[in-house]
Amino acid sequence: MHKLMIFITLVGNLVLAKLVIAAESVTVIADESYPPYSYKKDGKMTGIYTDILRTVFDGMPDYKVTIEGVPWKRGLKMMEDSESFALYPPYKHAKRPYMEYSMPILSEEVAAYCIDKVLANPRPNWPDDYHGLTIGRNSGFEIGGDKFNEAVYAGKIKLSETKGNDKNLLKLINKRLCTRQFCGYNLSSNR
Repeated sequence: MHKLMIFITLVGNLVLAKLVIAAESVTVIADESYPPYSYKKDGKMTGIYTDILRTVFDGMPDYKVTIEGVPWKRGLKMMEDSESFALYPPYKHAKRPYMEYSMPILSEEVAAYCIDKVLANPRPNWPDDYHGLTIGRNSGFEIGGDKFNEAVYAGKIKLSETKGNDKNLLKLINKRLCTRQFCGYNLSSNR
């Protein structure tokens, strides 16, 4: 009887401990180079999406959520290999069936930035009017559309991929690119 009481006490303590244990820990990964939406500053993740998600996570007392910044391309690989629970910003794309979500956090508009010399002549037709140019976009992004990808594959447009908006912006300023991310008009915001 004494051993049975000890066993019951131990099981009861384990059940109580489970009820008292702190919230479940979860790590969410984020694009560390996508200002102003998500980026590292002084070693800590910040940005519009990060602020929104921290507010949401604060309302989830059963979870202790840690946000870890990674390069976008690495984050995609981690999601594809099921090495991570979640990645933001989430963007649906046919090439990424492993990334499912119910709705976007925000609706983004993709903007095109070119040097004045490139835009001296009107270029209303994306991507046909941009043949012969070097177009920059962030590594792992899938923006630009099928016709753009075909032009890159055919060698009509040169694609330069770089980690992060800031690096692409510097390339644009130094006239090594036509754009910060890519040239075009209201193209899909699928990254």
